[in-house]
Amino acid sequence: MFICEICKKRPATVHLTDIHNNEKKELHLCQDCAEKKGIAFHTNFSLPDMLAGLSKKKSAASDSSLDCPECGLSYNEFQARGRLGCPHDYQAFHEELMPMIERIHGKTQHVGKSIAANKASARQKEILNLQRKMRAAVEREAYEEAAELRDTINRMKQRLDDED
Repeated sequence: MFICEICKKRPATVHLTDIHNNEKKELHLCQDCAEKKGIAFHTNFSLPDMLAGLSKKKSAASDSSLDCPECGLSYNEFQARGRLGCPHDYQAFHEELMPMIERIHGKTQHVGKSIAANKASARQKEILNLQRKMRAAVEREAYEEAAELRDTINRMKQRLDDED
């Protein structure tokens, strides 16, 4: 929590960041000091208004072809409520959504942690499978096979721990 940099009394609720020539400056002000400085800010954030502002083709939204064939959501409705109706809307509004998504995220393809998570998940499934085989080997009294499986499981678990 920041304290206002001007009055040094109230909590800062307005946070300004200025980047000029790769130098970052921050200013943290309380609402009163921000108003005295003439800094305008909005307290009623509207996602639909933001989406409408980001949309490149506002005039195309009135086109009747911009309706999702699955859920019936129109592009105008999407802009008004700020929420898509179904997964098919991405295809129905593809031309309008892709530039907006690229402006917001910088890319139109997700490159998050899911790839690493999927690899770890696959390894964990493999470990569970090996543990089942090890229990079956013990039940059959194939102790050498069980010991080999145990060692393999321990090596795989160690690799998972090392990656974290």
